[in-house]
Amino acid sequence: MYSVSKDNLISLKNVRNSFLKYNESFNEMNVESLNQKFKEWASQKLYLVFEDEKGNKHLFLASKRGNEKFKRKLRIKVKAHEEYIKKIFKSNRPFTNCLFITLTINREFYINNLSSWINLTDIVNDYLSNLDKKLKKIGNKRIYFFKTYELHEDFFPHVHILIIFKRMFRCFFYNGKWRIYRKKMFEWKKGYVDVEAIMKENKALNYLVKYSLKEIETESNIKLKVSNKQYLLCILWLLRKFTISTTRLDSLKSELTYFKNKKHLIFIGLIILELYQNEEEYFKENYWKILYMVYYPDLKKAELNSKDWEFISLSFDEDHIF
Repeated sequence: MYSVSKDNLISLKNVRNSFLKYNESFNEMNVESLNQKFKEWASQKLYLVFEDEKGNKHLFLASKRGNEKFKRKLRIKVKAHEEYIKKIFKSNRPFTNCLFITLTINREFYINNLSSWINLTDIVNDYLSNLDKKLKKIGNKRIYFFKTYELHEDFFPHVHILIIFKRMFRCFFYNGKWRIYRKKMFEWKKGYVDVEAIMKENKALNYLVKYSLKEIETESNIKLKVSNKQYLLCILWLLRKFTISTTRLDSLKSELTYFKNKKHLIFIGLIILELYQNEEEYFKENYWKILYMVYYPDLKKAELNSKDWEFISLSFDEDHIF
């Protein structure tokens, strides 16, 4: 349901369909336009609506790329991964079980930068699958990975992957960095590979924080001058790609965090609210006029007019509203 006209809302589906229909590649002009759409979408506040036993509605801010709920969840996730890396990281110069790999796309394999982005997930997964087969032959395997994307000035992607292995690799120091002797097994047919051996635990943790929390740093300054990082966010949004992909940890369970002091709440729908300055208190204390329903099953297909407006008692959770 929406608190404003449906025509004024930004839908990823509509933006995606329009962009892919009229654009064959990314360039400065169309990415800037896309970025404006992304900022408008990010500013739309999406709430989860729950109902208690008395029929009262409770609203909780949903986790959405760019909002405070998303940032809190990301910080919790990164903290858990930091603790996990500390447990499995091993280094005894000149040996280590942690490598930082950068994959750079070979432009000759793709028609344009958009094509490379669309196929990126598949080709990186193929790379990791082939690497697993090579590792198996030498009695080794991946026990942890962290993957993130970066953006070149020509809008082609490159990929950073932090991998921790069961067994350590022998390394050597060259030109200011530690390298591995077995680099040939990390070669990639689709592009170029750089492999850095990580000898210090803190360096591995720094890479994790740097390439995951950069999204928070960029989005917290979303109105400032556009950077490559901000362009990266809108491209990932358009193509429905995760900013980071990691090994799933058992300590991070997909549990709702909305029920600290509330029990017996039933999820009934979603709502996007456009709250203007100094109006928050009004919405907390009064009824909200619903102009258009899109979620509730019995009203999903209904086209409502002014005579069908419904009034619902709303309760905002202080920990999650803004």
